[in-house]
Amino acid sequence: MKIKSQEIKNLNITAVFKEIDHTLITAEKMREIFELSEKEKKNSPFLEPSPNVKILVIPGRQKEIIIEEKRLRVNDKSGKEPNKSELEKYFQIAFDSLVDKTKLIAYGFNYDILVKSEKKIDFKKLSGKCIFESLESGSNILESGVRVLFEKEEKRYFLQTSPTEDPYKMRLHLNTHYSLKEINLRRLKEQLNENYLKLIGIIKRI
Repeated sequence: MKIKSQEIKNLNITAVFKEIDHTLITAEKMREIFELSEKEKKNSPFLEPSPNVKILVIPGRQKEIIIEEKRLRVNDKSGKEPNKSELEKYFQIAFDSLVDKTKLIAYGFNYDILVKSEKKIDFKKLSGKCIFESLESGSNILESGVRVLFEKEEKRYFLQTSPTEDPYKMRLHLNTHYSLKEINLRRLKEQLNENYLKLIGIIKRI
């Protein structure tokens, strides 16, 4: 598929723990560790939709820090490519200050991208022609896409494509999962970029 343009909608780093102690995670602490200005503090909502979920949204920096029951998730919605993003910086601050590193059991990266093709995207080819041929004649296909789970080099990948209202565009999501109890923070940005480049390589071969 020839790509005309691509837009990063969200980059994410997620860490999974045996457990997370939420008792000391407060709005004040989360705003403090990210050194928010007084103006930013007023404009950065802190949400607690449930007892074990705490979310700090920093609109001016296009970042979200989410503490779930057993997960730390940091989102970057700036649209910047991984090698120019500050996502790993925000993740490391949260990782160092809000959770017990010794209880880490896995981590990974998530990429959400909107791709525009030079030609209309044929989801029949993407999903496998035999699937469509097995449908009853006259079936009205409302939505189609691809979900693939694969492993390589001790990493697990989950790739998903889905259509948009524009026949020239599609959404792609890639999750890369590392079942490791330690994160090499020095290589975090490098890993973030490596997996992004893998996704771009997959798109070009579609």
